[in-house]
Amino acid sequence: GTAFALQLAATVVDDLKVSTAGKSANTSWLAVGSDAFADASFNAVSNVVTLASPQKASVFVADTTRPELVAFSVDLSADTLTLSFSEPVRGVSTFNASRLS
Repeated sequence: GTAFALQLAATVVDDLKVSTAGKSANTSWLAVGSDAFADASFNAVSNVVTLASPQKASVFVADTTRPELVAFSVDLSADTLTLSFSEPVRGVSTFNASRLS
């Protein structure tokens, strides 16, 4: 067979990193429409994988890169502290203000 690798856009990767999907092989599934791919003779994919019965990932490599704080700013007029990280973070759901000093 032929393998086809796609480079995901950074925004797609960022969305996956903060979603519940794509966290493990058990949460990584794919649906493929009949018009997604065609061979050299323009024959469409014959084994359509639908949203009703998606295919599970055969290989999964977890994200092990820890986010790094790369910058921060303080605006006392707006009463805000802005933290910038090297990759997406969950923010409010995992933020612990008592860990700041």
